[in-house]
Amino acid sequence: MSVAADRVQERAGIYEVPKSTETSSARSLVSLSEAVELNPKPDRSSLTDQTLVSFVPMSAVEAESGRMDASTIRPYGEVKKGYTHFRDGDVLFAKITPCMENGKMVVAHGLHNGVGLGSTEFHVLRPREGVDSQYVYYFVSNRSFRNEAVHHMTGAVGQKRVPGAFLARCEIPLPNFEDQRRIAAEIEKQFSRLDEAVANLKRVKVNLKRCPQSRGRRPSRPHRSRSCTPRGPQLRNWRAASATHR
Repeated sequence: MSVAADRVQERAGIYEVPKSTETSSARSLVSLSEAVELNPKPDRSSLTDQTLVSFVPMSAVEAESGRMDASTIRPYGEVKKGYTHFRDGDVLFAKITPCMENGKMVVAHGLHNGVGLGSTEFHVLRPREGVDSQYVYYFVSNRSFRNEAVHHMTGAVGQKRVPGAFLARCEIPLPNFEDQRRIAAEIEKQFSRLDEAVANLKRVKVNLKRCPQSRGRRPSRPHRSRSCTPRGPQLRNWRAASATHR
């Protein structure tokens, strides 16, 4: 996310549990593994090879926007092996560089039959009871969190990944469910305002391109008509002609 987006999250309280929260358990930090089930085992009990599911490659998840394209549909039998399983409400976290640094995280939604399969380069974070998906998404997609994750990557250059163990031991402030929803809603509201401001700036730029670009240019000189007074050779000829007619 952009710096402005990170500030929105901080102002909304994503890293500061609301002071109005009264119980000590609600104010405490918990490990992320207590808040979510990390990379849960897939439940195939209701799936057949003919069941249609959404297929979500890494390219279908936008960087930093929290949007994804779940429109590609495949029979489950074609993708049940070699891909990551997830369902509506799960948080997908890109673990490989540079996708993680670029902010490829999203709350899975709009999946066909509520089921998705996709890149093996996703960690799946399934919120436990009483934990809001959007709240978890904003926490793990924050630039500060991603910067910290970079320092814990393992593997060869160009193939570095965030290990699941790092996510499991990270601590997340976990207020009560209502406060989680309030915080997430406030961040979403601020993002909507940012999106509107960006759209307005784009319209201004388009309008400026349509206008004459006078800024930075020297003003054009007014056209000066040629003098009717004869000069040089014309002046001598004119004088000779005038003398002849005298």
